[in-house]
Amino acid sequence: MRSTVIVLIILLSASLFGLVRAKLHVQHLHSDIKKMSSRQVQLFNEVQILKAEWAYLNRVERLEKLSMQHLNLSKISTKQVKKMVETLNNEKPILQSVSYNENILSIHNSARWRYKPRATILKNTK
Repeated sequence: MRSTVIVLIILLSASLFGLVRAKLHVQHLHSDIKKMSSRQVQLFNEVQILKAEWAYLNRVERLEKLSMQHLNLSKISTKQVKKMVETLNNEKPILQSVSYNENILSIHNSARWRYKPRATILKNTK
């Protein structure tokens, strides 16, 4: 009788210890979730701010002003556009301008290979 009471007390204390430990672990996980969700909101706000800054920095007027200051580019004339269109119309399409070289097959067939094909190796081992 005494031994069963002692065993039950030990089991009860072990289960209470496990329960308290699990409770503390769950509380720790809840605090981690709160930290992560607040960090997620903070990062979302930072992304929104960065998007607004990007939109501000990429305004057309600002980019034109910067290109005039630093790149020394001139505007495209209509003659340049006309010349570009003419050259594009006169060019052959890439696929038509590349011709297939039939000598590749003859070179491939006459080439000496260092290694034997796998089928001949398997025949020789049997």
